[in-house]
Amino acid sequence: MKAKDYLKLIKEWDGEISRLEAMIAIYRDQAEQITSQLSTAPNSGSHEVYDSMAESVARYVDKTRELCDAIDAKMKLRAYIAKQIEDMQDVRHKEVLFMRYVQGQSWNAIAEALSYSEVSIFRLHREALLAFEEKYKKFLNS
Repeated sequence: MKAKDYLKLIKEWDGEISRLEAMIAIYRDQAEQITSQLSTAPNSGSHEVYDSMAESVARYVDKTRELCDAIDAKMKLRAYIAKQIEDMQDVRHKEVLFMRYVQGQSWNAIAEALSYSEVSIFRLHREALLAFEEKYKKFLNS
């Protein structure tokens, strides 16, 4: 795998994390609706209704736990890549890779922040990717 493709995984994971967080919000809203129905339901003595609602809430809680675990896994992978970038030797390489892939900044923003022209940032980025590939070639090729 090329360094650029590997580093782009962060953006993909960020999208997945956002999608999972949206799903958690949906499950939370559904669980709140059920619990509010449960609290306002007339006390008819029917445990079937309460049991059914409690089972639904339990399913929502379980699904939310699964989603949180998936988010946690993606966040750990993201942090791992950020640590790999941080472990690079050249500070300029660290900066350009971190700003581009971890922070998702545009080329123009990176150039401005580092006081380089965009052409220089492209060159620096290319150098940084080559250095990343050299440092992690065993990892990227496994």
